[in-house]
Amino acid sequence: EHVCLCTATLLGGLALLLPVCWLRSLSDSVIICLINSILIVVVVVLALAAVAQDTTRSNHATHVVTPGLTFMDVLGTFTNVIYSYSGQWMYFELMQTMAVPSDFPRAFMLSGPFMVGIYLLVALLGYGLGVGHDDLVAGVP
Repeated sequence: EHVCLCTATLLGGLALLLPVCWLRSLSDSVIICLINSILIVVVVVLALAAVAQDTTRSNHATHVVTPGLTFMDVLGTFTNVIYSYSGQWMYFELMQTMAVPSDFPRAFMLSGPFMVGIYLLVALLGYGLGVGHDDLVAGVP
């Protein structure tokens, strides 16, 4: 018997919410953050592998500037980039809750390149493989 999408989403959300409810401090979330990072990498690799294996794409041409690019398209793209890095306000709160706040630069030197690397990997491979849509997510088979 199949479970409908709404029920599966509710059960998955509850299963993920329970461990978070047991957290008492930021230091308790280290394992959850590690699992989260691993899951992000796995999902990105699976999605890019699906794009790479899609043989239904027609030959595509790459352009330095997209033909028909409008000011609103550029503005929308910059908005997405700004939104992607909008979590920076939280750095000060994270530093405040750290046992040794002077360790924050070391933590950032790990997380910053990780985020930039994942964003670049998706953007460059998605563009290079020619997803065939203006929206990378819509182009994943």
